[in-house]
Amino acid sequence: MPDLTDVAVMYNFLKGRLIIVRLCLMAAVLILVGIGIATIYSVGHPAEPSPATETGNLGNLWKKQVIFAV
Repeated sequence: MPDLTDVAVMYNFLKGRLIIVRLCLMAAVLILVGIGIATIYSVGHPAEPSPATETGNLGNLWKKQVIFAV
C-alpha cells in the first residue's frame, strides 16, 4: 500500500520548469502502451486468418494487457 508521502511526491510531478518535457514523456508513455495493446490485439485478429497458425488464444491477451496497463 502506498505511503502518503509517495502520493504527495506524485502530485509534484507536474511542477517545475520542465513541464513541457514531462508532458511529452507522459504522452510518449501513453502512445507506447497503446501501440503495445494494439499489437497484442492484432496478433489474435489478423486480417487474413491462416488455418496453420494457432493465434486464436493470443487474441484474448489484449484484455489482460489493458488491465495491466491501467
